Amino acid sequence: PDGVAGGNEFDAELMEAMAINAGEWLLARGDMFVKGEMRSINEHLLGRDGPYLTPGQQSWIAQLAARPLRLYRVTDVRPGEGLTLVDELDAAAAPLVVRERSGSRSARPGMLMGARVMHLSDHLELSGAIYAFAPLREAGVIGSVRAALDADRHAENDRRQQAELAIARCW
Repeated sequence: PDGVAGGNEFDAELMEAMAINAGEWLLARGDMFVKGEMRSINEHLLGRDGPYLTPGQQSWIAQLAARPLRLYRVTDVRPGEGLTLVDELDAAAAPLVVRERSGSRSARPGMLMGARVMHLSDHLELSGAIYAFAPLREAGVIGSVRAALDADRHAENDRRQQAELAIARCW
């Protein structure tokens, strides 16, 4: 009732963002104990021991594991409708037009964000987790992600996972 010791209370919007980002991370990359052994949460949910999921739910959960968390720069905002994003680290990548109702209300052109872009039958959407970065932190974030992607000591899949971890840690 007295709040957190030291007065470090989070507002409702930040708490919601942390819950969404953590939940998605667990679905995409998390592991858990199942029948005495570690297993990917994503694989468990999609496997025969997982819960009943509709084909659409199965597709969404499978894409969470398949689609990388990447850095994007917002170039256009259509509040309540969507965003146009460019890949911050791949200048040759085409801009992506995504449907995003809630995130488009607070996004602004020029903003750097970490996000996972999902492919639906007729459009692109953000998965739900958005790692928005303050302008003063952008250079550090970009440098950390580039370092993870450029590391020769890791296989391609490991570099992708290290880049995703860098995004999450910088947030």
